Amino acid sequence: MTSPAAPKDDLPRPYQRRNGATVIEQPGDAAGYWRSVSASLPDGMPTKTRLEVYQELAAGVRACTACGLCATRHNAVPGIGLLKTGGIVIIGEAPGEDEDIRGEPFVGRSGTLVNQWLAAAGMTRAEVYIMNGVNCRPPKNRDPHPSEQVACDHWMVEQLQLLQPKVIIALGKHAGNAMTSHRELARESGKLRAGSPWKCAIPGVESAQVYCLYHPAYVLRPQGSWAGPVTQEEFVEACNYARNIT
Repeated sequence: MTSPAAPKDDLPRPYQRRNGATVIEQPGDAAGYWRSVSASLPDGMPTKTRLEVYQELAAGVRACTACGLCATRHNAVPGIGLLKTGGIVIIGEAPGEDEDIRGEPFVGRSGTLVNQWLAAAGMTRAEVYIMNGVNCRPPKNRDPHPSEQVACDHWMVEQLQLLQPKVIIALGKHAGNAMTSHRELARESGKLRAGSPWKCAIPGVESAQVYCLYHPAYVLRPQGSWAGPVTQEEFVEACNYARNIT
């Protein structure tokens, strides 16, 4: 007897297979932050599974040489976590030293704090997707340059479009501005937090609600230690919001 075929976690458009490659259709904008790729699909051409598309995206991130950070990194750091739609995505600014060495986001001291916030919400890393807006560590953990952010934008957009999250938790002002304004407005962390939840500004992910929180690296500094309890409270609120959306 022939075994039944395993169910496929097929993707809706815009992620489709064409001649063995992934076709990703994305809106463009005047600033050129988002790639626009379109193609017609032959009838009957199967879609790729979410895992297959993620694996291609992760491989692309690891091999990327679109900006000068590729010359100083140990590893590019793609997102990692639960590959399902309608979940929670946690996005930070860029990898730090530990992330650069291990090739995984939020694994250093900041990652330990994120794990604590998740535990406070009754969750683990396995139940969320964690990523950064910039995939390579800037030297000495400096802020990413605008050109480096733009070089990584399409990887960020493609991951978010793949996952279609209900809630995005943006850690730090760089991630918050990227999620809420295409970086057109350099809002400070206080204004970003006060406006939460925001409507997501990423093309194709507009239904997601964005919670902007202090970055754990700030909370771990002496001047930011006061923000630990309030940030954990806001983090738990965002997780609860995601679970309560019907």
